[in-house]
Amino acid sequence: MELRGSNLAAYARYSSDRQSESSVADQLRRLQEFAAKRGRQVSPALTFTDHAISGASLARPGFDRLMEKVRRREIDALLVEDTSRLSRDNADALILYKTFAFFGVQLVAISDGIDSMTKGAKLAYSVKALMSDIFLEDLRDKTLRGMEGRAHTGLSTGGLPIGYRSVPIPGPDPRTPAGFRIEIDEDGAATVRQIFTMYLDGDSQNAIAFKLNASGVPSPRDRTRHQRKCGWAGASIRVILTNDKYRGVWRFNERRWIKAPGTNKRVPQMKDPSEVITYERPHLALVDQDTWERSQRRIEETRARFTLAPDGSLKGKALPTRRFAHALSGLLHCGCGAPMIIHGGSGAIRYYACTGGRRGRCKNKRGVREGVLKRSLMAEITKMLTAPGVGDQAEKQFAELGSFRSQEQVVRAIAELEQRMERSPASARETLRELCARKPIVLTWDDQGRCVMSAEIVQALLLVKTPKGSALDAAAWSSASVLRCVVAEGRRFRRSRPRSGS
Repeated sequence: MELRGSNLAAYARYSSDRQSESSVADQLRRLQEFAAKRGRQVSPALTFTDHAISGASLARPGFDRLMEKVRRREIDALLVEDTSRLSRDNADALILYKTFAFFGVQLVAISDGIDSMTKGAKLAYSVKALMSDIFLEDLRDKTLRGMEGRAHTGLSTGGLPIGYRSVPIPGPDPRTPAGFRIEIDEDGAATVRQIFTMYLDGDSQNAIAFKLNASGVPSPRDRTRHQRKCGWAGASIRVILTNDKYRGVWRFNERRWIKAPGTNKRVPQMKDPSEVITYERPHLALVDQDTWERSQRRIEETRARFTLAPDGSLKGKALPTRRFAHALSGLLHCGCGAPMIIHGGSGAIRYYACTGGRRGRCKNKRGVREGVLKRSLMAEITKMLTAPGVGDQAEKQFAELGSFRSQEQVVRAIAELEQRMERSPASARETLRELCARKPIVLTWDDQGRCVMSAEIVQALLLVKTPKGSALDAAAWSSASVLRCVVAEGRRFRRSRPRSGS
């Protein structure tokens, strides 16, 4: 098997964080040995990897960089261990084959014995792609069948809420439990009962969250390895108050998780009620039936008061048209690490504030107006990218990325982004996320009470003329410049504690 051209690339991937990191190293070692036997070598600059990312989607950082090189015709041949490393989705795999052929890239899957330049390669590749897709479907079915069997025997299927814990059951092999038994965790159960009691005593869901945070009670997320731990919130209290498990009713197979096409984001879809399996487990109930029914009545009364008009029509946040997009939402974080969310009505009175401060978890009780943040961010980006010598330095640093914008074109690109922040906030937010190297914009307050904004800006995204939607070379990401500026004086909340009541 002869490898064509001078630019030889390699791609390796493994799917799960439960697999070994050495999986990628082993794949690359095999690919290097394959190339060496043919008198070739894979350059580190053309070696692309993805760690613990499923092949069910093409949304992968390493794969994105590989495809950018392919589209720029900077790769002549690509080595992979097998075709499933590229994709386990049949439709995606077939599109990839056509893409490689269009850009003149020789695809070699060494374990499958496939060379796209040989006769019959397309048929062999198509069969392997279909087998990989079927493998995923079969794996899903077998996993669901195993979990259903555990549910029928009263064992844990994972994802236990606060108040419960799973205990391993010894099996024939001491290294592998036969299953996991569900038990009541008394510490968590006490918190759950306290929440129901506080709610029936008249506290609102937000007030309960505030009091629990003030008392230092660990939230459900605090007990996990989740990176963002923001304490209790009204939403987490509501989830507990409406969880049937706490009255001894357990359900299995209520929803399926499906990956959105083209992404690795899983979204839930409710299953048909006939597929749901319900179990009565009174020994696992944490509250009595009377407590449960009274709390549900109050929830329904509150929901009706705030979502239904006197004539029975929807009002307030229940209206389907009340969906607002904000360009900076999801990007701003407080210095404590918690996200900042928008408050207020519309126009100039909207402001961002720390969720931790609203919940009694952070000492920061200040907020900054949305308009002030937008203007400050865009002004600082403009100043950064139009400073003397920035364009010349970028051309030297990113010479391989493409042509460059003039200073006037950079200013126009920034102005266009600023306009999109008003016209199409959701679209602008994605651009800003990339511009900020997919890292948060952090707001802190100095000793004088002034808000200080910090962000990492990938200058090449606005300086280099790259095709829309394409990924920049890793060099551009690693060279992000730090933006830091004083925004304004943050104003204190008028009310730092949520009211009791509904």
